[in-house]
Amino acid sequence: MKIAKRFVFALVSFFILFPIPAQEKLTTLLKTNKLELIDVEEYFEANNITPLSCIEQHNLTDVSSIIPAMGRSEVDAAYVFNIYFHILNDTNGTRQIAVNEEDLLDAVANLNIAFNTFSIFFKYNGFGVINASDMGVVYFTGSNSLDSLVAHSKAANYYKEDSFNVFIASSIFHNMQNRTPIAGIANKPGTNCAIDDEYLLTSTFPHEIAHNFLLHHTHHNWNNSDCKLVNLNDYVEDTKPSVPYSSAHIKHDCSSYIGEQNMNNCSNSLQSVPANNFMSSNVLPCRSLQNAYFTQGQGARMRSIISFRWLELYEDKQNTIESLYEPVSGGYENGVYSPNTIPLIFQKGFDYQFVDCDNPTIIRESYAKNETPKHHPVNTAIKILQVSSKALKCNIEKSSRVYGGEIYSFGMGLGGNYKVFKLTTNEMENNVILNNLPLGYNLIKTIDQHGKKSSKMIFRLKK
Repeated sequence: MKIAKRFVFALVSFFILFPIPAQEKLTTLLKTNKLELIDVEEYFEANNITPLSCIEQHNLTDVSSIIPAMGRSEVDAAYVFNIYFHILNDTNGTRQIAVNEEDLLDAVANLNIAFNTFSIFFKYNGFGVINASDMGVVYFTGSNSLDSLVAHSKAANYYKEDSFNVFIASSIFHNMQNRTPIAGIANKPGTNCAIDDEYLLTSTFPHEIAHNFLLHHTHHNWNNSDCKLVNLNDYVEDTKPSVPYSSAHIKHDCSSYIGEQNMNNCSNSLQSVPANNFMSSNVLPCRSLQNAYFTQGQGARMRSIISFRWLELYEDKQNTIESLYEPVSGGYENGVYSPNTIPLIFQKGFDYQFVDCDNPTIIRESYAKNETPKHHPVNTAIKILQVSSKALKCNIEKSSRVYGGEIYSFGMGLGGNYKVFKLTTNEMENNVILNNLPLGYNLIKTIDQHGKKSSKMIFRLKK
């Protein structure tokens, strides 16, 4: 699986409990670099490590969660958000589980794969480190909460106001007294979250970002005492109601609940659960990066929240569609990329096509979502299939050397006889013949060092 605004934050937690020996072994493997972060979900599944519970804190009268689609007029707009990472280290600058930029790019790729269906995109905006041992452990409640971590980072000028801010912690617990481990916490809605480093490259990360867009767990209101809210559940019509469950309750196809029938005090019952949903209980292999999805209703709800809370929360975090066509590493000199001097790295998580600038139907190179384009071929433009059918950013090497060509001289009228003048490289570069074109129409055809042919017509009226 190599792949200071005025609003009240409602924090959501994602509790994951593991058998202690298995969890300790996983942590040891990561600390000693015998296991990579990108392989954590695979390790969980291979070793039958199953999370036992997922608990979300919410107001029992949370009817405000039913929010209409309003706030922005561009109903079909594509949203592009910057995302920035803070790696929480010990005071001496070290951490037990290494997190590098490649891991962060993989994490952003996972977000794009999960959210792109709804025209919600993320642009990697870099990372920084916070060297403070007392900040490395985050708590759901009490001191060192996500809110206090955000406040600290703002006071120290680490916080990025133009981005979603993701804090990568060594551990997250409920509070200092209750050491129940938590995989991630997020402002709901909002643009901040913290994630345990071990879960950065698992389905937990898209799950937490979805909380930023006010998605609830699929079992959000199941145990509520208000029957109206129980029926509303997670406020998404096409998401099946659910309860927290374990792998023992799921069929092999991840489709059904097979335990005893669950019924609450509103006489609601269920016999199936949406095990593959990103917002369901974290049971593998069902809710994995390979299998999980958001429903169309969840996508519509996220877009509605973005629209409704645009000015308050999200506008300052936006980037442009064009930014997705820019590399995250390397760059262009005078608008031109040279493969011999400037290495480029584009974001993973998209299907890329590098197409001929003059004929975009001709595909020169292509890359799948799990691949990283590392150069931009000359005389090609970029298509990102999940973003647009249009090709942008043609890479024409303006300094490419012309190796010669021909001039077709027609005189004062097109058609009929014409004379042909051969052009050498020296003549083209020094404009020997070009400065002395015959009177009338002259069709100039050239070819450059990359084999690209071009032509233009010049009409010379007088000497």
